[in-house]
Amino acid sequence: MLADQFVIELNQLVPVESFDEAANIVAQEQSGENSGRMRRAFAALGGSKLAAAMAEKFREIDLLPLFAKGWGESDELKKEADTAPDNGQPKFVRLGKFEQNLDLYPILSVSVLGFTAEPVKLTLTLQAEFEAVEVGLKRGYIVEVGGGFCRLSALLKYGQFSFPAGVAPVDIQLNNTRRFSDPGIAITGRKSSE
Repeated sequence: MLADQFVIELNQLVPVESFDEAANIVAQEQSGENSGRMRRAFAALGGSKLAAAMAEKFREIDLLPLFAKGWGESDELKKEADTAPDNGQPKFVRLGKFEQNLDLYPILSVSVLGFTAEPVKLTLTLQAEFEAVEVGLKRGYIVEVGGGFCRLSALLKYGQFSFPAGVAPVDIQLNNTRRFSDPGIAITGRKSSE
């Protein structure tokens, strides 16, 4: 895990077996009784490729900008951003303990022997609990994040099916500063930006 960059290797949160289970469910669904012969054959061949595609797609995702975008909607940061001096230096705010959920909706498509299956729509639900995260604000943007703690768990979903069950959350210590490229991540709904 590359905690300093807050890039999470999702195989720590979603075991490889979950991708295999999800691929089997997709293959079963795509090879149902109402499917044509070619579609059933494709589903049988494509299951392992689909599992590999899921594992590759979810191997590493840079989550910090996605979570920071959610922080930018908090009333606490809006107030702090409105009172931050415009001296070119970031104003640092230490956030208390808070929880955040994030849903990602990847769509995967797999080709086997020149045939492409219907796109598979997945949901990746992330639950994070942050504590003592230090956020740097400048001109209405989050420009850096430093220090703090995060407990993160993930759940892969396909239709009414969820994978995995009972995997423990991963604890991540955010030790280094992470700066965002200019201008940063916007803090939405500020008084001065309205």
